[in-house]
Amino acid sequence: MDSGDFCVSFANGVVCAGAAVMALAPSIIGVGLASVLLGFGHLIFVIASQASVPRYSTDATLDKGFGWQTAGISAGQLLGPLLGGLILGNSSGDERMHLINISLWVGAAFALISIPLMLGPVRASLLVSAIVIALVPLTLENLWISVLSMVVGGFFVGIAQPLTMTMIIKEVPVSWRSPALAVRLTGNRLGQVCIPLIAGAVAAPLGPAGAIWFCCVLIGISGVEKSARYAKTGPTAADR
Repeated sequence: MDSGDFCVSFANGVVCAGAAVMALAPSIIGVGLASVLLGFGHLIFVIASQASVPRYSTDATLDKGFGWQTAGISAGQLLGPLLGGLILGNSSGDERMHLINISLWVGAAFALISIPLMLGPVRASLLVSAIVIALVPLTLENLWISVLSMVVGGFFVGIAQPLTMTMIIKEVPVSWRSPALAVRLTGNRLGQVCIPLIAGAVAAPLGPAGAIWFCCVLIGISGVEKSARYAKTGPTAADR
């Protein structure tokens, strides 16, 4: 992760912290502090994301890059209020305050999820899916948040499937591609046999949530291992 990607990730971390402080704020002073964090994080993000466009674009594609960057921010500014309104509904009183806090936590979760996205597609898909799916057992009392967590987590798990095949193809000589894909498939089938058995053993004392968290830990370990290897050796053919 270079300095530009770090700035974007740092900004998202500040926004996440601001939303969390806002949800937990016991007084108007806490609300003011949270507002400062949110504004500061947003400003850093806009500057850093704009500065990142030239690093990933050629002179001929700068207009396209800035267009996508602006469109992405605009899409978030459109969908965020819609999601907040969907969560709040027609609530009032104490229920409304509770749902406002949930909306803030959802915003914090999105900011947190966006941090691994700066790590590259394979690492991001593994880490994001591990984090989001782990939230499902904690959000069962709120149907919409649980459904959203499952949709987002499933989406990123689905991304990892074709990316791992591409990664293998790029890492081995042409003559080894078929055997390498066969080894990958064998590993998948072995995991489909062993992991449910182990998850069932974990679920016995901890309940169904323990099985889900166990699988999330395995996915997270894969993402951390990939990130550590990337930090040590730098990008390989599979990362490009």
